[in-house]
Amino acid sequence: MPSVKQQRSNNDLLHSAEQQGQFSALNNMLGQHHGVVKPTEQYLLPSQWFDSPIGKVFKPLWWQDNGSFYSTIKFAGIRDVKTLSHVLSGLENVTFVDKLADTEAELGTFRLVLATIFIAACLAGLAIFYFRYGFKKACYGVAVQRSAFAIALAISAISQGNLTLFNLAAGLVILALGLDYSIFYAEHGFSVLITKTTLMSALSSIFVFAVLSFSSTPAIASFGKTVFLGIVITFLFAPIMTKISGKRGYNASK
Repeated sequence: MPSVKQQRSNNDLLHSAEQQGQFSALNNMLGQHHGVVKPTEQYLLPSQWFDSPIGKVFKPLWWQDNGSFYSTIKFAGIRDVKTLSHVLSGLENVTFVDKLADTEAELGTFRLVLATIFIAACLAGLAIFYFRYGFKKACYGVAVQRSAFAIALAISAISQGNLTLFNLAAGLVILALGLDYSIFYAEHGFSVLITKTTLMSALSSIFVFAVLSFSSTPAIASFGKTVFLGIVITFLFAPIMTKISGKRGYNASK
């Protein structure tokens, strides 16, 4: 549907070509000598076009607002987005929307927020262990969860072929549960009672996130798989805190 401006420009070009005799050969070949292009002030408008048979087909793709008509055109196979955006920005009443770029920008912001929260959580855990056990032992304490998260990411990358934002989001859950397990072992040492307590907590979390890993939605499945692996690994690594804190284990009967 050409705009009125485009229709006026097309009419001017046809009228100029007719005056220059460019249609004479065509008229002679067709046997028509009365073809005359005249300037016009009446142009095809959307409201008129919608009454035509083909216009009725495309009418659902248009909408009207304050006497103006708008439509959306979806492009595919674009290789040079910058050039296309530059060309379209020079057209009147045309807005170029790059959904992919908008989505990537939003995901980039979410990655930054997620990384900030993860770093803040690590620093908070480091501060807690520092005031309780000193700087060196605090570093070991936080390294347990970070190592478990790194190993879980590596296994997820091998099994999935690539990592997504939801794999990274799983790090917060792994860090939170891992800090709990580490504090239990650091404070009470390695014992049957503490092992049973952390085991029950780990099993409940493992069951929940293992179920998510079977989801048909890739994002949910990747999140559940990484958390599942991370919880298993951090549960196995958590007893190391008994060596770091110097706490000795005690029997459940005590």
